[in-house]
Amino acid sequence: MKLTDAISQIRTDNQVEVKKARKADAGAASAGPSAADKVDLSSTSRDVQKMKEILEQTPPMRMEMIESLKKQIDEGTYRIDARDIADKMMADLLGEETHLFE
Repeated sequence: MKLTDAISQIRTDNQVEVKKARKADAGAASAGPSAADKVDLSSTSRDVQKMKEILEQTPPMRMEMIESLKKQIDEGTYRIDARDIADKMMADLLGEETHLFE
């Protein structure tokens, strides 16, 4: 066998393999979803889904309070009482329920 004959045969074999692969791919594509098909969500998508679940479980009264606070912040009328926060932090630290510095 001549070298040119071998090269010609390799090219023919490669063309046949490519055609077989294309037919197999086309058949698989038209067959619809297979067991190997899967969906992979990004971490951002999972975070958004988790936040939606949390919001759905949040009681309506809590949502009303959140909306009220948002409105106050947007309007610039939300005021923070530093002493009240300090009292609550100390009470939490000491495990007490009463205001310490009144």
